[in-house]
Amino acid sequence: GSLRYSQKSSIRSSYSQSARNVNLESLQMNKLRFSSLGLHGRKKEKDDLNACFDRLARAPARSDGIGIDGDDMKELNNLRRPSEVVFLSGESGTGKTTLAGSIKPRVVRGKGVYVHGKFDLYLREPYFGITSAFREICVSIVQLKNLNCIKYQELCDNIFAEVGDQIALLVNISPELQEAIGITVMPNAIAEQGNKEAKERLKYAFLRFFRVVTRYLSHMVLVIDDLQWTDLSSMELLDALIRDEEISLMFIGIYRSNEVNDSHYLMKYLQGMREANESGIFMLTEISIGNLDVATCEEILVELLSQDVDDTTRSLTETCHKRTNGNVYHLLAYLAMLQEQKLLEFNIGNFKWTWDSRRIEDETTPCSNVVGLMKGKMKKQPRAVCNLLQLASCLGQSFDKYLLTYAYSKMHDGESEDLAEMEEDLDHLLSLVVDEAFLEQHTPSRFCWAHSSIQVAAMHLVNDDQMLVFKFKLGKMLLQGFEEGLESNIFVIVNLLNSLECPVTDRLAIAELNLKAAKRAAEISAFESCVSFGERGIALLSSESWSQQQKLTLEL
Repeated sequence: GSLRYSQKSSIRSSYSQSARNVNLESLQMNKLRFSSLGLHGRKKEKDDLNACFDRLARAPARSDGIGIDGDDMKELNNLRRPSEVVFLSGESGTGKTTLAGSIKPRVVRGKGVYVHGKFDLYLREPYFGITSAFREICVSIVQLKNLNCIKYQELCDNIFAEVGDQIALLVNISPELQEAIGITVMPNAIAEQGNKEAKERLKYAFLRFFRVVTRYLSHMVLVIDDLQWTDLSSMELLDALIRDEEISLMFIGIYRSNEVNDSHYLMKYLQGMREANESGIFMLTEISIGNLDVATCEEILVELLSQDVDDTTRSLTETCHKRTNGNVYHLLAYLAMLQEQKLLEFNIGNFKWTWDSRRIEDETTPCSNVVGLMKGKMKKQPRAVCNLLQLASCLGQSFDKYLLTYAYSKMHDGESEDLAEMEEDLDHLLSLVVDEAFLEQHTPSRFCWAHSSIQVAAMHLVNDDQMLVFKFKLGKMLLQGFEEGLESNIFVIVNLLNSLECPVTDRLAIAELNLKAAKRAAEISAFESCVSFGERGIALLSSESWSQQQKLTLEL
């Protein structure tokens, strides 16, 4: 139940032993090379994506309008290609994100920009998927600065000219934008305006920004993942982006077909997109993928094992397909499990992989629960790794290292360890979990889960009741550490505190925090989230609140 981790020496020694094992294994050929695995069984779907990008790339270059009169500018804009809109669906684990990412090399060769955003199941932060994509756009802007300072300055000047003071609205949802374009703006509070006017102002700023950015970062491919967890405000912004006649990009929306039904607003939105497809503003493509057949699973095994097809390979393939039903993520997790349990081993003597198909058939069960497999793998890691994974799972699908570092340091509060040693331990542990493919490091300061199933597995390393207590204590800990910079982490902290029916002594303080989160959501026009935080705050008030906390009650 305690939030603090102890046994500093065991953390360091358990890591050191694991690190030595990892380093030894990396020098040998005895590990399946999943990271180098190509895309299998998706040729038609990949061709469809490539065709969409090629149509976009054939469009004439957009002009920033400098030195061009009105008639010529109108003619140029009339030549623009409509945006390419792709909705990619399939069940969890079918490889949707990998398929979308398969066009990235083509985009880079075509001097385009590939950006990826992802919504989060647990951290329902407003515009989360859009802000994660915005973060990557900011990285591309900074890269432009390093490559072509003059073009970068023109981009910034045009952003200021087009967006004006409304740039503050974008900084509200993506603070990284300030550093990327070299400005400092005051947060623009719009909570006192009506919902419709506030949303229109944000949409105006959002579209004007993209009109400029897509001229300078041409052939942009914007991928938004896990749309089944999106919020309505985000969908409204994305819809405005897709339908804007002055913006030409390729949008790929990814969602899990098994987690939406006909009543889900994403499905209703898609129906509207089909009806509007004839408008000429965008070109709609829908791609649905399923599980792989036996032949494709065999291709994957042949590549991973680096050997020809024979009876033993076919036997292993049939068992793997039967156990995983051809779900590619389940298949790779199943193979990793076989290797860990030494049912699939690399024989140094004859320099090839060996296995006993009958033994595999007898000793394994169907892999329909990949979360269970991931939990099993995690529990075999050193305790310090499990603790870190459990902690990181509470911070969202992606998170900044500074937030993890602070939380990790508080977990070890009271130990005789200076800050430098603690950060060294954390860096070692992060290196290990990245090597084990639990996390991916996108930038030196930002990490994300390799798959949402891994985050779910980390959350279930302890039982649900223990996890709720863990989240609540973590929320209180982060609140103490970020009182001055609360605004930038308000949604993370309040979501953690809302995870548990809090003690009576904390109810008033958490109601006030929900009010702050509601106001913050209103400032960025995320009114559905505003309502959610407001309702949670009201539920925490006592029956005497109108007489005892009249101001708070009224504001909520």
